[in-house]
Amino acid sequence: MTKPDKQNSFPKQNFNSWLNTISSLLGEVSRVEISTMIVDEITEDVFLPYEVYQVIYSISPIYLAELEIDESLCDRYLRLRRQLELQYALLLTDENSIFYSEKTAQDVKRDLPVLAQDTTPWENLPFRLPSPVNSNPAAGNGVLYHLLAEPSFKSILRQLGNIKTALDRRNLRFSASVPSDYTIHSDITYAHTVIQLDGKISHRYASEIIQHPQQQDIVKLHQKGVEAGTKQWHKLFQFVTEIIQRQQKF
Repeated sequence: MTKPDKQNSFPKQNFNSWLNTISSLLGEVSRVEISTMIVDEITEDVFLPYEVYQVIYSISPIYLAELEIDESLCDRYLRLRRQLELQYALLLTDENSIFYSEKTAQDVKRDLPVLAQDTTPWENLPFRLPSPVNSNPAAGNGVLYHLLAEPSFKSILRQLGNIKTALDRRNLRFSASVPSDYTIHSDITYAHTVIQLDGKISHRYASEIIQHPQQQDIVKLHQKGVEAGTKQWHKLFQFVTEIIQRQQKF
């Protein structure tokens, strides 16, 4: 497998790409949200980029049919692959990206509208994502290795992975193999708070909390979570802002 162009400049460009990604995210983050749930068991949420990439890369109409995915969800699953393809295409057309190549940039740019439209037939989509088959990103070489280390791509991959997990759960509800009287456990969010940059604060409480025997304890836990979340939010803004300001001086 060939390596991306400009590989020697990867560390510096990777850092600059990270700064650009963070700057973009800060521009979009206009609020902080804190939710409080009571669960029977805390399961560790581990993000494994290569495994998530493999799963989303495999998505296709044939793949969904083999898994007997509910028809009402198929378009949403296919959209995950489209979005990942689109993100890669954007990197291929970005002159500051290590994946940029003048030879292919024009062709990729012409394909961007096709990838961005959900109405484009699947068979007409231009697929360019590197195959994970016989590829070992842990080896430290190859396009896929650098792609999974690219901050903006990795961020999108994480988001798409979370969406797929939610779709998988919803598909389970529609699955014919699940007995009709079977109820899938859904943890209740008892309290939810949104704090916006303009100072607006909104609180929402589930009706179940009114008669809950530990109502006061839940409210106190939520209040502590709001305080901790707000402090962390401010520290994040301050930390990233300082890094960007230092980088701009060089």
